[in-house]
Amino acid sequence: MAEDKKVQKKKVTASGRITPKKGAEDDEPAAPAKATAKAGDRPKLTSVVADVVEPGARGTRARTSGRVTEKGTQPSGKHRPSASTRYTPPTDRVVEMPSPWYIPALMFTLWGIGVLLIFLNYVELLPGAQSNWYLLGGLGAILAGIIVATQYR
Repeated sequence: MAEDKKVQKKKVTASGRITPKKGAEDDEPAAPAKATAKAGDRPKLTSVVADVVEPGARGTRARTSGRVTEKGTQPSGKHRPSASTRYTPPTDRVVEMPSPWYIPALMFTLWGIGVLLIFLNYVELLPGAQSNWYLLGGLGAILAGIIVATQYR
């Protein structure tokens, strides 16, 4: 059964049209052009694209990578500007001085006050019993310490 199936060799042209390879035998004659064609019209050619192929045959289709230009080439229309020959002096570097001594001292003090407020509120040693305002003040002091920490260089 596999012997009576014939594999037709087809060639894919650059325009995407499939044509038989040179030397391949065609069992079917080409379809004649319609008689009603007007002057200057191109006749429509119809062809059957499906080939009869043995089941399980691999690599029977023409595969293209889709690449138009060869790998490693660059388009000719794009030109990069050449480097300037003019001397450009280096820019002045701004050297940031280290932070004053009070920045880290303030940061650690605010963190300590925040933690102390939260702890003393937890063990109920602050006047007025437990209050959410003490917690909010402690968290605010910790946040202020974090904001001061962003100014440390």
